[in-house]
Amino acid sequence: MKDKVILVDCDGVLLDWVYAFNQWMSRHGYTLQQEDVYCIGQRYGIEKPEAKKLVRMFNESAVIRKLPPLRDAIKYVKKLHEEHGYIFHAITSLSNDQYAQHLRTKNLIELFGPTVFEKYTYLDTGADKDEVLEEYRNTGCFWIEDKKENIFLYISNATSHKNHYRLIEAFENFYEKFQFGELYLTVYDNIELINFIAKKNKSNIPIINLNKIEGTELEYIYQKSKFVIFPSLSESFGLGLVEAIEFNCIIIGANLPYTFEVCTPSLSFNPYDIESIEESFHKAMNSDYNNTIPKVSNKIKDILKILNND
Repeated sequence: MKDKVILVDCDGVLLDWVYAFNQWMSRHGYTLQQEDVYCIGQRYGIEKPEAKKLVRMFNESAVIRKLPPLRDAIKYVKKLHEEHGYIFHAITSLSNDQYAQHLRTKNLIELFGPTVFEKYTYLDTGADKDEVLEEYRNTGCFWIEDKKENIFLYISNATSHKNHYRLIEAFENFYEKFQFGELYLTVYDNIELINFIAKKNKSNIPIINLNKIEGTELEYIYQKSKFVIFPSLSESFGLGLVEAIEFNCIIIGANLPYTFEVCTPSLSFNPYDIESIEESFHKAMNSDYNNTIPKVSNKIKDILKILNND
C-alpha cells in the first residue's frame, strides 16, 4: 500500500551527518569558522571545489558506516513502523561508490532494524532528488527531508480564532499548483480538525501534524523551519511570533495589529481571505519578501523567561 510508505532523506533527517562530518574535518586539521550555516565552504572558510571534494571523501570513507542517529529518529521511526505499519524508502545523495552504499545500508539496518526499509535509492554526492521523487508523484507517499526552504510552521492550539481551516485550504490550493512545501502544525486538542488534516493527507497534501510539542522538541522544529506563518484572527500578544523571531525564522503574518506590535513581517496577508494567504505562500516560494524586522528583539529572551515562569 503506497499510503503506508514514507520516503525519507537520510542525512539530517535520520542520521547526524553534520556532527560526524565536523568530527572528521577536525581530525583532518580543519577548523570550524561558522557553525550555523548550511554551505560547507562558508562553514570552514574554504573554496567551493575543495568543500565538494571533502564531502565526497567523507561520504566514501569508512566513517559513513557508523553515523549516529539524529535526535529521536530511532524512537519515531520504530513507532511509525511497529505501531502504525509504515515502511520506509530511503533516498540519499550519498555517492555512486558501491562500497559506500553498502556501508550506509548496514548503518541504517543496525540503527533502525532489518524490516523498516523496503527500498534504498542511492544517488551521487549532492545529486538532486527530484527525478527520483517524480516516480512517486500522486502515490500518496510522504516525503521527509531537511531542507528548511520547504517548511511552513504554525505553532498553535486549535481554538477557532487560530484560523487553521483557512490556512489549510490556502496551503492545499498553493501546493496543488506548485507541488512545493510542507505545512507543519501542532494540533492536539480538536478531533474534527485532526480528521480534516488526515483527509488532506489522503489527497497527498503534505501537512505534518506534530501534535503537542514543547521544550527541546519545540526548539528543534523552530531551528528546522525557515518560515513561520501566523494566521490567527486575534492575539493579546503574539508569543508564537516572538519565539519564531528568537530562532531567526522568516515571519509570514496576518495583517493585524498584534503582528506589527512584535515585528515588521517579511510577508503579510489578510487572514480572512484564503486567496491572500495562498499568495503569501507563493511569494515565499519565490523569495519575494524582505527581512523580518523585530520590534522587541532586545527584550525577547526576557519576555520568554517571564512567560515561561508564569
